[in-house]
Amino acid sequence: MTGREPPRTEVLPLEPDLVGEHFVLSELSQKSTAECQALLAAAWRANPLGSAAFLDRLSQTLRQDSLFDYQGARTALALLFQVPPDSGTMAWALLGVNLLARLSAQFPTETWQLARHMHQVAQVTDEAALWELWANGAFNLLNDLGSRDPQAARALLEEMAQAAKARDEAALWELWAKGAVNLLNDLGSRDPQAARALLEEMAQAAKARDEAA
Repeated sequence: MTGREPPRTEVLPLEPDLVGEHFVLSELSQKSTAECQALLAAAWRANPLGSAAFLDRLSQTLRQDSLFDYQGARTALALLFQVPPDSGTMAWALLGVNLLARLSAQFPTETWQLARHMHQVAQVTDEAALWELWANGAFNLLNDLGSRDPQAARALLEEMAQAAKARDEAALWELWAKGAVNLLNDLGSRDPQAARALLEEMAQAAKARDEAA
């Protein structure tokens, strides 16, 4: 398929990238959920960084709706987001941060599921780096979610606050505060009373921690 003779230990990529991305999405959209999950799990085990890099490029391409069948892309993405990160967890979480920033407006259901999955992984592993990556992803999601679904955005921000309180780490508190700033941009005109309460909550956290950020 590539038109080149591969080394014995490698499978050469199908290039240019756009052709390879289209091939992967087309193949996944024609397979069962179990088959897709098996293929994607094998890819993560074989090359976590390469898999993350490929999916990162794919997410950039998917921002241009006209390049792919939209429903096919939606089906495949839902599967991609649900792949258990049994290896390469950090690479998967780093990818998740980017996907939540790029695709939340186009794929709101799938990105919400991804954010939930990242939160579950952080809870299971209880590693500081994964908690911070989840909080970064949640912050990215809030940029779109605040105006699209204020109630869900407020619940997500509360979840970030709970994680910050439980772990009491500066990075989590700062990401919560940045997320609150994003929500205030919309909340101030829509619900001034709720905005004032949130601002007071931020002030209390700042006083308690006494950190410049």
